[in-house]
Amino acid sequence: PRCGACPLQEDCVARRQGSQDRYPVAKARRSLPIRQVTFILLREPGGAVLLERRPPTGVWGSLWSLPECAPEIPVADWCLERLGRTPAEVRELPRMRHTFTHFHLDITPALATLEAPGVGVLDGDQTLWYNPRQPGELGLPAPVARLIARLNDEPQETRP
Repeated sequence: PRCGACPLQEDCVARRQGSQDRYPVAKARRSLPIRQVTFILLREPGGAVLLERRPPTGVWGSLWSLPECAPEIPVADWCLERLGRTPAEVRELPRMRHTFTHFHLDITPALATLEAPGVGVLDGDQTLWYNPRQPGELGLPAPVARLIARLNDEPQETRP
């Protein structure tokens, strides 16, 4: 406390008692709720990754992001339902946490590899095939950009 600069110093009980160093009391941090999601890095043989545009309102409004599903839904089932195709391989990547002001988002990235080009999804207003080796000026949320960069940093030999 800066008691000498305080206009209330003459009437301050804490100053009279010599206990002003105990104030102000730090607020206890509230614990943030945790949400869980699976980000699907759906990659076609050429290396392009499927992105979807987020709704205009809410978290990451109108930014391009990876498709998502609830953690209890198998990624292969999601691909079959949404794209009519089953990936040749699904591999879970290391989990990550992204913290917002009002919640933690625990992300389980899953790399799903297609054997043939992603013809089931065409580029449009809400979806596109993104080439991470030729990044454009898309608006990507930070954790999505990090995942795509990590995928792009993989040695060529490990890519299908």
